[in-house]
Amino acid sequence: HGLWDISDVAHRQIAAKTGIPKQYYDRMLQNEPGLLSQNVNKWLNRLDNRIMLRTNGDRLEALLSDQYLRVDYWKIVGKILPTIASLGFEVKSCDVTPTHMYIKAVSPDFEWEVRKGDNVRMGFVIKTSDVGMGALEISLFFEQLICTNGMTVPVEIHGIRRIHKGHKIQDANGIIRSEPEIGGILGDIDGFVNGLSHYASCDPVMDMMDSSHRQ
Repeated sequence: HGLWDISDVAHRQIAAKTGIPKQYYDRMLQNEPGLLSQNVNKWLNRLDNRIMLRTNGDRLEALLSDQYLRVDYWKIVGKILPTIASLGFEVKSCDVTPTHMYIKAVSPDFEWEVRKGDNVRMGFVIKTSDVGMGALEISLFFEQLICTNGMTVPVEIHGIRRIHKGHKIQDANGIIRSEPEIGGILGDIDGFVNGLSHYASCDPVMDMMDSSHRQ
């Protein structure tokens, strides 16, 4: 496979998987890379479970469980962008960091005056990680137009949360066929956005908005 560059996230995960204290791991990485390689290979070979390696070209991005469900950024974006465009949403922010992807969008069609001169618009926030640093979440978001602040409704009240866990690797090649699971999750996300008008009348959401504006 050749040599891979290794991301900081992957280095942290290798240290955790092998049980090597991170401070000692970093010291070997800096001063004794050969010793680090010996240690890592020794302890990885003693693991009972398979490991999923997530790569991007010649870069190792993450070291994950053999049950990790890969709901990639580009699949989410490819599914959600046509819906955002057709419903007239405005993307307020979109960012990809080494550990997460975020999309925040609001709709001018879902705008209310909560008190005189103070309007809010409803939308959603999507957050996920391709490298095992968090679950996929989509939550309601309310933008306060008077100052561009906002309030995210906890996913437990109205939202979707999916951990990246699927079927265990079974075949000798380590290939995972998880399209039905991924398709179901992407469908749930699309359905959530398409059904936003329903959430606008939910009592817990309205109570939270009213409470936040009395403070």
